[in-house]
Amino acid sequence: MKALTLILFAGLLLHGNALAQSKNPEEIIADIVTILKSDNPEKVTSMYLTDLNLDKESTENFNGQFRYVHDNYGNCEGFEIVEKTKHSESVMSYTCVFKYKLPLIFKFIFYRYEGKWKITYFFFSDKVAKNLGVDQD
Repeated sequence: MKALTLILFAGLLLHGNALAQSKNPEEIIADIVTILKSDNPEKVTSMYLTDLNLDKESTENFNGQFRYVHDNYGNCEGFEIVEKTKHSESVMSYTCVFKYKLPLIFKFIFYRYEGKWKITYFFFSDKVAKNLGVDQD
């Protein structure tokens, strides 16, 4: 099985998407799942990752990975929060299991700037055991 690993790190002072600005991190994650339930998973990039100032190649890479997941795992059927960490009043991290034919691990770091939550780090992988810390290797 082709391993899926996609990492993105962006500077903390980002301008968030108008749709996402008034939502808390869990609402943003739920919105992403709603998009991933559709036949247009690339919409995640245009709705929530555009303000990360991705170059064309990175945007195409994200879209390709979302399309690969959709084509090989189907639509996302939901998510569960595995770990939620409040690092400070303005920084939260989440590890989630996204429910496809097989589970995928999604990790997010959110930063609250001027009262609005923004994604500043994003990662997903099909290496569930490894990313949950239960891998024997």
